Amino acid sequence: MKDNSALLDKALLGALHSMAGAKERWAKRLKAPVNDAELAEAVGYEFGSMGGFMGAGMAYDYRGGQNPAFSVGLTSDRLQLKGKPLLAAVRRVLGLDYRQMELQLEERK
Repeated sequence: MKDNSALLDKALLGALHSMAGAKERWAKRLKAPVNDAELAEAVGYEFGSMGGFMGAGMAYDYRGGQNPAFSVGLTSDRLQLKGKPLLAAVRRVLGLDYRQMELQLEERK
C-alpha cells in the first residue's frame, strides 16, 4: 500500500468504532493505561467476528477474537496488520502513546 497514513487512520478508526457503543467503551478504557494484552482483547472485541467496508476509494476488512487482524487498501496494494504492528497502529490512532509510556515506567518500579 502506498504511504497514505490518513487513509489507514480513517479506516482503522472506522473498524474500531463499528459496533454500537464503541465510543463509550473506548472512552472508559482510555482512562487508564492499557498493556498489550488488554489492548489486543479490546481490539478483538470491537472488531467482532469480522467486518469491513468498501466504497469511495477505500476498502478495509477486519476480524476480531483472540488474534485480531486488519487489512486496508485495494486488492493489488493491500496493507495487513496483526500482532504488535496492529497494536502500535491502534495506539497511534487512539492517542495511547503517552499513556503507554507511563505504564511502562510504572512496570519497571
